[in-house]
Amino acid sequence: MPFAHPKPQNRALRPSSTTILVQFGFQSRPGAGSGTRLKLTSNTPQRLIVEDKPWFIAICISLLTLVMSHMSAKLLIEGSSLGYFYAAGAIFCLVFFYIFVRRVQVIFDAEHRYIEVRQRTLFRMSCKRIELADVFEATIEDMSSSEGEQAFRISLVMAKGSKTATQPLTKTYDNAMKGENLRNSINKWLSASRD
Repeated sequence: MPFAHPKPQNRALRPSSTTILVQFGFQSRPGAGSGTRLKLTSNTPQRLIVEDKPWFIAICISLLTLVMSHMSAKLLIEGSSLGYFYAAGAIFCLVFFYIFVRRVQVIFDAEHRYIEVRQRTLFRMSCKRIELADVFEATIEDMSSSEGEQAFRISLVMAKGSKTATQPLTKTYDNAMKGENLRNSINKWLSASRD
């Protein structure tokens, strides 16, 4: 079914150099090299799935937490007040893990006519469902820092009449790849799902 909708323009957001983005995966400035890395994991006529599994950062933080906890216990048993420093470090790592390490999964379901954005942290899961008919296409949004560094994210352009113009698949701007292949795959799937 054809849509009469203008081609969206990528919007360049220009935060000040002190702006920090709160992201699904991490906190980073554009160009810092961290962020949610969505990857296409399933592509069938009935269902398309893109997701990010932050195993590497989760394992690194877990190992760091274990090392700091071990050092804290050892030093406190020996009577050293330095153990409190390591205990504080271990607690900080746990808080960082809880707040920032998230699994993101986006499911495009042609059979049930919806798109579901799921986020899972250590203790909770959130889910947002969007009607497939409310989505026009996928686009790439970019952000430029005051230093000229650029980062990108995939967003869904909503059809006319929707409450919002775009719906980001993640809050993360990623500078590692521009995401053209992922955007093209999503748009090809969306086009096929309307036939």
